[in-house]
Amino acid sequence: MKLKKIRQENKLTQKELSALSGVPIRMIQQYEIGARNIDGASLNYLCSMAQVLNVKFYDLIEDENLIIKIKATI
Repeated sequence: MKLKKIRQENKLTQKELSALSGVPIRMIQQYEIGARNIDGASLNYLCSMAQVLNVKFYDLIEDENLIIKIKATI
């Protein structure tokens, strides 16, 4: 999962990412294990996590077709 990899590259725990982003730790855990699809995450959650992780919000998305659609609109 992209989120876990990026979070670990930033040397953050799930708890730290949660505290800094305001995204509930349970959501982060579910995104990382695939129990919840991050592609359907709210834009608010994606942007909050991306800001903390110093990436673009679409870097957290798994679906390549969705990424292409997003990039086409920005």
